Amino acid sequence: MKYLFLFRCVLSDLIGIIHSLIEPSLNIIARLAFPIGLGWFAYTSYKVQGFGDIRAVYLMGASAGVLIALYFLDLLGHYLKPAELRINE
Repeated sequence: MKYLFLFRCVLSDLIGIIHSLIEPSLNIIARLAFPIGLGWFAYTSYKVQGFGDIRAVYLMGASAGVLIALYFLDLLGHYLKPAELRINE
């Protein structure tokens, strides 16, 4: 049981380190990619008078997916740590 406790502490700290390294850049890129994809889709929809470019929809979906994945990575890093070591924010 003691080793499980140690494993959870080390794993949550590693997830926290990885999250702190990738979160700032991915957060900015994903937040910028969604409006760019929306504008691209609107422009191509107007240009062809129908459904726009499907790649713009993929870009918006990937942007939303990255933001959701970052949120769940943050939750995983926080709740994987044993309860007595968590800092409630």
